[in-house]
Amino acid sequence: MAVPAPRGGSGLEADKLSREYARSDIEAYLDEFDKTLGADFVGRRGLRALFTESYEVGPQNWTDDLPEQFRSRRGYDLRPWLPVLTGRVIESAAQSDRFLWDYRQTLAELLVEHYGQIATSSHARHLSQYAESQENGRQAFADGMEMKTAADIPMGAMWVTAAPVLQTPLPLAGEGI
Repeated sequence: MAVPAPRGGSGLEADKLSREYARSDIEAYLDEFDKTLGADFVGRRGLRALFTESYEVGPQNWTDDLPEQFRSRRGYDLRPWLPVLTGRVIESAAQSDRFLWDYRQTLAELLVEHYGQIATSSHARHLSQYAESQENGRQAFADGMEMKTAADIPMGAMWVTAAPVLQTPLPLAGEGI
């Protein structure tokens, strides 16, 4: 069950499809540790690792430079194909499906690079990086294992919920199963 973030944990969501925005975001975050602890206590001494929590915000499907990223990765312009994202068929069902595959693959690659940037920024400050990616359903257009490839310590999590209450008791052995 999703619940709102606590007061101290609310705010703007980071653009996870832009490596530049990811770099800016994580560098500002790590700068706060340097200011608070002092740079001598971040990295080799003191604070020695960064933990990134799992991705549960839901799928992101656009970033500022997506048309350019798509063209450089897939070799064609996505703009004529955008109506496919609304369920329209362009040229043929097979070609529309190909575009959807390419579109989702581009989003996945960009998200993997987001996690890679977090590791790069962490390592530049001599911090290890522990990373969860996603474990509660399909929250992003990327493979959860691939999202953790740059992490020093890839992690997962499992959610245990209460078993549903049966409305009708199960029959006992020998009671007409």
